[in-house]
Amino acid sequence: MNLTSEQRETLKEVWKIFRVRLVECVGTTRSRDESLYDKLNVIAIDTLKLFNNCIEEESNIAMQFVEFVIETLITTKSLGKTIEKVEITYNFSCI
Repeated sequence: MNLTSEQRETLKEVWKIFRVRLVECVGTTRSRDESLYDKLNVIAIDTLKLFNNCIEEESNIAMQFVEFVIETLITTKSLGKTIEKVEITYNFSCI
């Protein structure tokens, strides 16, 4: 995906929040009888709300980003591998 530097910076800031929420989600889901998929859905919706006032193109980029993160987490079944793949794929070094 070709992103402008502004789009990459916006996604980087969103990723900081999203990553923390994922860590919290996975930590609490393991200790309780809660559905990981339900919690991921809530996190995804909350993350996308950060883009409510954006133009359509930025909202689409945000949706693709959130979908990528969730699909990666489901595929790898590892929060660490997901974080690594997202940061490499979107070139989020130095976070």
